[in-house]
Amino acid sequence: MMSRYSRDAPGLSSRDVTELHEIAKDVYRISTYVEPANLVFNQFLIVAEQPLLWHCGHRQLFPSVLEALGRVLLPEQLRWISFGHVEADELGAMNHWLGVAERAEVVQGSTGVLVSVNDLVVRR
Repeated sequence: MMSRYSRDAPGLSSRDVTELHEIAKDVYRISTYVEPANLVFNQFLIVAEQPLLWHCGHRQLFPSVLEALGRVLLPEQLRWISFGHVEADELGAMNHWLGVAERAEVVQGSTGVLVSVNDLVVRR
């Protein structure tokens, strides 16, 4: 069944439950359960000398993911932002992260950078 975009349709929301779990030493999983879709979206934070966020998450979930990450690391300390491929759940909030982590850089495969990332990154 197909759906069409509607500005008034319910979507993802920062009201959905976001949890933070340390899954290995200095490795955290940030998980948000989105009830209407019955899906869980995950980001992974590696706290190190140069911290890395793997998957940026959706734009709509940014406030709750930011809050969860902030429990273990000041967001402006992020150095690297990356993701497996170009989809909204992986890089939707990329520019929001770049806005709070001014020294962070996006890293991705050469084709991903050439075809998508260079076109999507907006540095303020």
